[in-house]
Amino acid sequence: MDSRLELPSSRLLGLVRTREQVDGLAVVLLPSRSRVFNSVSLSLPNVDGTPELAFIRIVSWLYVHYFEVGRVGVRFLVRRNARLAGQGQGDGHLDTVHALRTWSQHNLNLTGDHDAHIALTCGDWFVNRCGTRLPRTDDHWTALLTALLREAHAFFERLLELLAAIEEDADRDVICQQWEDRLNRDWPAHRYHSLIATVASDLGRDALDPKSFYDRHGHSIREGLKLVSEDGDLEDETRKLIERALLAEAVSVLPITGRDVIDYFDISPGPEVGRLLECARRLYSDQPSDRAALLVRIKNELGDLPSN
Repeated sequence: MDSRLELPSSRLLGLVRTREQVDGLAVVLLPSRSRVFNSVSLSLPNVDGTPELAFIRIVSWLYVHYFEVGRVGVRFLVRRNARLAGQGQGDGHLDTVHALRTWSQHNLNLTGDHDAHIALTCGDWFVNRCGTRLPRTDDHWTALLTALLREAHAFFERLLELLAAIEEDADRDVICQQWEDRLNRDWPAHRYHSLIATVASDLGRDALDPKSFYDRHGHSIREGLKLVSEDGDLEDETRKLIERALLAEAVSVLPITGRDVIDYFDISPGPEVGRLLECARRLYSDQPSDRAALLVRIKNELGDLPSN
């Protein structure tokens, strides 16, 4: 069949078959029998339907594979290969999918450097695949969908080649153990949530929402864990990073406001309120405390204030 007439679903089927080969080879190589891609809850997209919707859905489906269920295996395979390991996500196709997912699911602030770069990356990719930076017709979207499926299939085939190279490598056992070490260090989000809740309780922060805290600090915690030696206690080091983030966050947010100061000291709004809040910030940085205790400490520090 002429490749130009091949249905998108046929291209997707070929991609899925290659993914199964990637997982199958990983299972026979790794002692833990782990796959590159864990199970995906997102259903297989209907790529023979409306081309614009099919394109957006395949972007999401690929993003889940590369940056969620397969983030450890994909990154390990790409980063250890000098031909593929570049800037950004480590590979041009990964960069494209990451940018397309942001472009298709988020509102971009084009005055900011990061979002402007995302828009430029997508625009360049669009114009090279369908002839315009602003896809708006079914022909445009069909061309983009076809290109993305073709590039994704080529990327899965590259992963298969990299796995085959590991299988033939004299240091195969060492390489596979390095991969296993990265898998063991890649905790699921719920494990972080549980540890955050425990640490927060130890510090008297029982009301803290672990998920929201992880959303704010999860990236920095994961980055910090990359510096831990392979024989280090991962849970202990994670606790330290969580405690550090909790304490930094506690210091950055005072438990009192200007209104609390006005009411407690019975003063009028003005420069004096600012002076008291500066004192509160200094005292709280030295020793975090709750609202009532902090107000008392301010009074003890500065003495009685002149009445209005």
